[in-house]
Amino acid sequence: MAYDIKWGSSHPGHLVYLIDLSGSMRLHNKIDDVIDVMESVSEFLVGMCEEFREIRNRFSLTILGYNTNVIELFKGSVIELDSLLEKTVGQGKRLFDKEKEVQPTSMTHTASAFKAAERDIRHWIDVQTKAGKPMPAPIVIHITDGHPEEMHKEDSVAIAEALNAANSLKAISVPDGNTLLFNIHIVGKNAGSPLRFPSTSPVSPNEKFLYDASSVMTGAFVDRARKLIPSVNTSSRFVVYDETEKNMLARLIAFGSSVSVPSADFNDVIN
Repeated sequence: MAYDIKWGSSHPGHLVYLIDLSGSMRLHNKIDDVIDVMESVSEFLVGMCEEFREIRNRFSLTILGYNTNVIELFKGSVIELDSLLEKTVGQGKRLFDKEKEVQPTSMTHTASAFKAAERDIRHWIDVQTKAGKPMPAPIVIHITDGHPEEMHKEDSVAIAEALNAANSLKAISVPDGNTLLFNIHIVGKNAGSPLRFPSTSPVSPNEKFLYDASSVMTGAFVDRARKLIPSVNTSSRFVVYDETEKNMLARLIAFGSSVSVPSADFNDVIN
């Protein structure tokens, strides 16, 4: 698995963002921070595809929010993403309305979110296959403040179901490589010390779940990740626990989103 097909107009990549919209995301301005970060990262991604003042369709993007339901917040090409930014952020509005589109409520049905991402990626693969286009490995970035839950089920069962769904998602393969899954756990301000890109599994059940559910870094990913975290090695996982810094969250998402665009500098993301 080479992971060496770079995003391009003739072989566009595909990104899926999964955003936790459970009730706890209202606390400590977490949903506001995530919306702000999504705006900054979206602008970064569009800029990454701009050439001679023209936007090139180098990737497609699906943004899904989830609690007990999965909600499609955006689905389209980079040109359509640019249009959305012009209609919202460009007009002084927010990318998503937290009282309507991204209203945090209810529980964290993580397994359902991973299954929705799998359906989305399989559809993308079918479309690209019929078009005869080479495919960079798809990328999924999951942002959550909690642990997997399922209505009327013990947490241990919900975690097991979510891990099965994550492993099924990571098993989706194209010739360039398996789907990459990056999990980011966020917390409120001053709530602890973040652990970024660990290479050994933590002990607590939720942290172990996120570690096991995340892809292993290899090759060029490790080299790029060291621009953020010097201690990254070839056993490190695409996982972050207890992230508290909004600007770092933006850089982490930009890093994960641009692994197929080596020239992109994710440190340029501004909140």
